[in-house]
Amino acid sequence: MNGKMAEASTDWISCRIEWRRKMKIGKRLRYFRRLRGLSQKTLGMMIGFPEDSAEVRITQYETGLRNPREKLFNAMCAALDISPAALIAPHLETVTELMHTLFAMEDIYGITIKREDYAFCLMIEPFKDEKRTALMPYFMEWYCKKQDLIFGRILKDEYNDWRYHFQEYKAESHVEGAR
Repeated sequence: MNGKMAEASTDWISCRIEWRRKMKIGKRLRYFRRLRGLSQKTLGMMIGFPEDSAEVRITQYETGLRNPREKLFNAMCAALDISPAALIAPHLETVTELMHTLFAMEDIYGITIKREDYAFCLMIEPFKDEKRTALMPYFMEWYCKKQDLIFGRILKDEYNDWRYHFQEYKAESHVEGAR
C-alpha cells in the first residue's frame, strides 16, 4: 500500500471510529431517556434548550449528528440521574465487538476464561499485579449487590440505580466478606 492509500485508509478508520463513538453515546442517551420515561422534548427542556428546539436537539445527539460538549454532557447526566461513565460505556452491538472488549480486558487486567461444567466463567486472579489487586474491592461490591438482588434484599430498580451511579470509589465498607 502506498503512502497516500495508507493515509486515506487511516483517515477513513479515524472517521469511522469517531462516528461509532458518537452513535454509542447517542444510543446510551436514548436508552437512559426512555428508562426515565422522558420524551426528547422534556429532556431537552430539562437541560436548558428552548421548547421549540428541545426535541430536535436531543434527536441530533441520539442519532450521532451532534456530540455534546462537556457542560451539556454533564447536564444530560444530571437530568438523567446517572454517572457520566454510564453514558459513555461501550455499546457492544456485535459478538466481535464483545470479544475484542474481553480480549482487551484480558490484556489489561488479566481476566481469563474458565469452563465449569456447562458454563463459561470470567475469572480474575487477585494479587498477581497492582491492577488486579485494585479491582478486587469493586468486584466484591458487585458480587454482593448481585447477591442482594438474587436473594431479594434489594429490588431490581435499586440494583440498576447502583450500577448506573457506579464510579471509581473506595468499595463500600458494609461489604462483609462474600456475604
